[in-house]
Amino acid sequence: MAAIIDDLVIEQVKDQADIVEIIGRSVDLKKQGTSYMGLCPFHHEKTPSFSVQREKGYYHCFGCGAGGDVISFVMESQNMSFIEAVTYLAEDLHIPLRQGNQEAEKRKKKRDRIYQMNREAALYYMKILSRHSYGLAYLESRGINHKTLLKFGLGFAPSGGDQLRNHLLKKGYKEEELYEADLLSYNEEKNHYFDRFRNRLIFPIIDTRSRVIGFGGRVLGEGLPKYLNTKETPVFTKGTMLYGLNLLAKESDRSKILLVEGYMDVIALYKSGINYSTASLGTALTRDQARLIKRYGKEVYICYDGDQAGVRASKRAIQVLFQEDIHPKIVQLKDGLDPDDFIKKYGVFEFEAALKGAITAVAFYIQEAEKNFNLSSTESFSNFLREIAAILSRIQSPVEQDVYLDRVAQAYGVSKEALRLEMGRVPPRAQSLDLKKEREKKPRDPSNNRILTLLAYSLESQDFCSLVGRGLGEKLDLKDKWKEVLEGLGQLYQEGLKTRDQRIEALLSRHPEYRQEIEKILEIKLDLPQGEKIIQELIDSIYRQELEQERDMLLGRIRHLEGLASPSEEERKRLKDHLIELTEIVHKLGSVSRGGLNG
Repeated sequence: MAAIIDDLVIEQVKDQADIVEIIGRSVDLKKQGTSYMGLCPFHHEKTPSFSVQREKGYYHCFGCGAGGDVISFVMESQNMSFIEAVTYLAEDLHIPLRQGNQEAEKRKKKRDRIYQMNREAALYYMKILSRHSYGLAYLESRGINHKTLLKFGLGFAPSGGDQLRNHLLKKGYKEEELYEADLLSYNEEKNHYFDRFRNRLIFPIIDTRSRVIGFGGRVLGEGLPKYLNTKETPVFTKGTMLYGLNLLAKESDRSKILLVEGYMDVIALYKSGINYSTASLGTALTRDQARLIKRYGKEVYICYDGDQAGVRASKRAIQVLFQEDIHPKIVQLKDGLDPDDFIKKYGVFEFEAALKGAITAVAFYIQEAEKNFNLSSTESFSNFLREIAAILSRIQSPVEQDVYLDRVAQAYGVSKEALRLEMGRVPPRAQSLDLKKEREKKPRDPSNNRILTLLAYSLESQDFCSLVGRGLGEKLDLKDKWKEVLEGLGQLYQEGLKTRDQRIEALLSRHPEYRQEIEKILEIKLDLPQGEKIIQELIDSIYRQELEQERDMLLGRIRHLEGLASPSEEERKRLKDHLIELTEIVHKLGSVSRGGLNG
């Protein structure tokens, strides 16, 4: 065990531990106003005098005088030393342990300084917004009143490019540290620092200790990207934080928590009296964020946009939440509206009605499956029920499975026995709806090396980077991490980093979590004179591979149909037509081998 624990670990434990949940494991607590009361575990009593304050992270007994924070409670109740208590809580919260030393003290001082810089920047942005008529008019058009604006600390970043820089320099900060906090960007050619956020509505990202840890910026008018977020800094890792959590932690009763897509959704819901919504910060939901969600709400709801992108995001979020043993319900809004627009059109009561009508994750999967079949056709309906049987067969809990068998049988007018029989014919699946037991080792993606090669070319020149961005954007969905790295490269070119070494250094600094992949990129040998041609071939190769995988799946489904006692001719024809269409597209892409270049 480490003799000294890094202050960052202690800080994270205090930030992330729910003192009510920790103490509630051994003390029966009842909510009374803003406090939780119970019988003191440190002395004998018949009338509860032991008070726990969730917002303050503190407990106190009015009988014996015992009191302290969550670490103190574990020390006293478990007879542990300080280091043992912190270690116990860190392991419980999945926080990596690190030893403390002089370097750790330097890191702490740096973090504290960044918190101060961020606070000054947030106050400056708020001041600018207070006299920015266009920004205020935009918020008014979105129904955001002055009280809500102040509650979330909204601000505005002016378009000039050096206003925040000049303001913070006058406050005694240095350009280099403002750059490290991602408040400034740097133009290598001009040797000039400039404001990272320009002509954007600013959303401060605030942690549960009321510290500004980063910012999100929405462009007003034309400009890309639409949303720009703070990159990774010593105080900000976006995959471990949620937007609006500072208010939710203080005001919500934690009976439920609502996951939405964006900043404005959280703000619109809060303005309407719904104080238990939160949003991930520009990335797909992570397991760290899922753990936070679990801590702040007993019932979890997902309310993403109703378009196809929103459906895909919901399915990804469901899988991540399942890994943490969270079974969310899906809120579906009329007309495919997002929460902000829905409340504007129908009001908060209708939204709450939609919340009460939320469906389970399994029902959501079944509903989405139904969209792929024509239920008025006997043959198509039979195939739909086979698909439902496959979904139900993946449910691990026998009780839950039986409940859904009842519901499906009643909803679609079939017998449970017939569904059970069909479930028995479903071949074993490598993946189930219950992803708690998902293997850590995932199958290797054959397109991985080709994407790495494309990123290597993107690192060489802005023209190559633009060509890769356009090609991948047009033809396929790029994985989250590759998209982030590619967009990061585009940002470096905008900032004027013209040499490859400068871009490599900046990329490693801003994306330390992808160091291993970036180092692989640097080892790839490139044919620069043929770069444009090779890039196009690589993109076509990846696209071709995806089509071939889809084609193989179709062949498997066709063979499965042909093996049935009474196969659906209508369904088989539909699949074969689609197979022919895919084959023609693959043929048009040329004769690139399945392995592809550099694959």
